[in-house]
Amino acid sequence: MKLKDRFIRFMYGRYGVDSFGKFTIWGSLILMLIAGWTHRGILSWLAWAGIIYSYFRMFSKNTYKRAAENQKYLQMTRGIRTFFYRQRNMITQRKTHHLQMSVMQTEDPCSKRKRQD
Repeated sequence: MKLKDRFIRFMYGRYGVDSFGKFTIWGSLILMLIAGWTHRGILSWLAWAGIIYSYFRMFSKNTYKRAAENQKYLQMTRGIRTFFYRQRNMITQRKTHHLQMSVMQTEDPCSKRKRQD
């Protein structure tokens, strides 16, 4: 049996990676980089605790609790995520949607000269 098949069989029934798991892993890695630059032992311990917790969640068979944790995380970060989604959406639409003004709209409305038809 291949290693990939063994891993798939091992992960069957386990929770896996979700948004909260990705956040804790990335946060822990960033914390570990900061700990390396500042030589603070407590930051390194916190980073390792975050990584261990992420792996605990990933390999957990209690999927109901892990899904509840992820839902709570998603509810707490909803405002931030929608803000960045809207910003990204505006940037992509700015590249494809262009406004074209007619001659009437480009005239200066404050000009003293009257328009002759």
